[in-house]
Amino acid sequence: MKKNSFFFIFLILFTCFSSYSNEAAQELSGYEMCRELFAFLSEQNAVPIETPLLSADGNNFPFNITVEFKADEAQNRTELYKQQDFRTDFIISFTVEEALRHKEYISAITKAISEVHKKCTVRIAFTYGDYSRLQIPDKITGTEVLLESIMNKNRTSALCIKFTKGKNAIIPGGDGNTTPSWLTELAANAFYSQGIFYELKGGIISSLYRINFLQNDEKTSRFLKAEIPAAGIELNPEKISAEETASFLSEIVSSYNPADTTEWDSHTNQIVIGNKIIWIREKITTILFLAVTFASLLALSELSFLRKRSRNNITKDVMHLWYLIPLTVLATTLSFIIGQELSSLLYKWFFIDSFTKIAVKLFSGFLLTSLYFLLIIRVQGILVSNAYAYFVTLSGIINIFLFSCIDISLFYLFTAEYIIIYLSRPVKKTYMLAFFFLLLLVPLMPYSVQLIKYISPSALPRLINSSFFMNMIIAFGFLPFEFIWLRILTQLNKKWTESDADTKRFIKQNIAAVASAVGIFAVILITVSLLIPEKYKTVKKSGETVFIRKGTDDLLDVSFTDYRFFGETARIIFIETAEQCESCTVSIKGENSQPVLYSDNLYISDTKTNTDSFRLTVFPPKKMQFSYIADNTTDSTITVSALIPYQTEEETLTFSYKLYKKDIFIPGRTENGGAL
Repeated sequence: MKKNSFFFIFLILFTCFSSYSNEAAQELSGYEMCRELFAFLSEQNAVPIETPLLSADGNNFPFNITVEFKADEAQNRTELYKQQDFRTDFIISFTVEEALRHKEYISAITKAISEVHKKCTVRIAFTYGDYSRLQIPDKITGTEVLLESIMNKNRTSALCIKFTKGKNAIIPGGDGNTTPSWLTELAANAFYSQGIFYELKGGIISSLYRINFLQNDEKTSRFLKAEIPAAGIELNPEKISAEETASFLSEIVSSYNPADTTEWDSHTNQIVIGNKIIWIREKITTILFLAVTFASLLALSELSFLRKRSRNNITKDVMHLWYLIPLTVLATTLSFIIGQELSSLLYKWFFIDSFTKIAVKLFSGFLLTSLYFLLIIRVQGILVSNAYAYFVTLSGIINIFLFSCIDISLFYLFTAEYIIIYLSRPVKKTYMLAFFFLLLLVPLMPYSVQLIKYISPSALPRLINSSFFMNMIIAFGFLPFEFIWLRILTQLNKKWTESDADTKRFIKQNIAAVASAVGIFAVILITVSLLIPEKYKTVKKSGETVFIRKGTDDLLDVSFTDYRFFGETARIIFIETAEQCESCTVSIKGENSQPVLYSDNLYISDTKTNTDSFRLTVFPPKKMQFSYIADNTTDSTITVSALIPYQTEEETLTFSYKLYKKDIFIPGRTENGGAL
């Protein structure tokens, strides 16, 4: 009985200690967090290597950690290195913060990659400070330092792994760039072979990444901007185990062949069927574009193949409406601008959401363009129906060329629209024209779905409050819809003309037609709005995300010391915070010139304000020192600000901080802190 009692006491104490240790590990930050991960990797029989984010200079700054696995078959690797275009270095990047939260995954991954056959050198990189709750200007990130440490970017590629609460996913682009198809294909095939369900963000529309319409992963974007092939991988620990993750990544590593990494076909398209991807290479797209160009130009010149009488009638009417395309584009552009102003007013009055703003803009464009078309019909009369069909065809061809110049991957969208337009040309029945009008929406659906799911928050303002040029581009995209609508209006007015109705009846019938179309348009928008995620419907946050309160306690200490040698002043700034701060800024402002002549510490200069600022990471150490050669001919002021997380029981805000700030004035010609 005594033994059992002792055992239970020991078990309780051990459980309490373990819980305390886990909580302590979760509270780690900065240098301590990096040291914890370094120790863990060392225990896994790995050989971790430190890379400081900043010049130490007596400071315990956070650091990156890398674990390297050499390629197998040394002779083959040597041959590969002789090929300049072969990417023989493969980086798998995690953040230090996430790696500590998912130690079991890191342990399984390092073990699996160490055992798998490799044709490339694999580096598992753990970067610090890439993601922060605060928008900190000029912060040092681990990925930035990692990219600077890469000796030959032409031989490097990367996967950026991020743990998420959403679905497992591949991010094939970012920051106006797309991932080469061979890398996306590697990740997709690995998911497929392991039987793991995943999403390809952007779906078949990789071009949306090139025009910066889709959400970016910050790390992946940094690699792509540095011209290093990279793809983002999002993993949900609730949907994929540590063993499955290790198998997934080892499958990628074993399938990675440097000889297949020479091309960067940024305009490759993909068709997703279930969990498999069919790739449409850039060469195929180019061939199809040339073929469609030839066919469309042949269709455009078809007037020469018509009988002389018919040709003369159509040509005459086309010449009567030669201005139709440029004037319609201009009218639509102005209508969109008016819609933007109207949506701004509605937002001020009723706080409408982003989707409603876009709907108001499109609604205004449709309504005003309809009135413009009715005016044309009134002035010009009703012309030969084939003439209107000719303009619809011409608008489709213009869009193929225009949007293919913007991005050749958009060729498929506007080619699909052109086929629908071409099929609609002989149609004269009003209800059939309405059917083709709705059918034109079908090619847009994949794009709409991807935009709804993954649109970048920065892209919404560009769609809502567009520039004149942007509105003009959108107006060209709407041309086929508008011209089919013009055909519908002409058919209705022709029918009413033949019935010998009076002018008032014409007006009433046109108003009824436009109102009906507007009603259908509104129903479509309302239906679509039901599918829009709540994040795009939020018009006003319930409270501020970040709350900053001025510090009342003296938790920030700043001092400096000067040393004179050979007429120069070497100054050391000492900073100490009583608690761990999340963000710290150190700036020196000179009265007449830049105050810092030289420093081993990384800093940036603002020549407009004569201010030099030292760059720091998030969660810097409590004790810091910065040394520099000072310009002792000018007065200067050292300003140190620290944001320390602060939470009380009364506060319900997501993040709350106390701001501590110290200013030290330094007169010119100083020695040991005193004026000469």
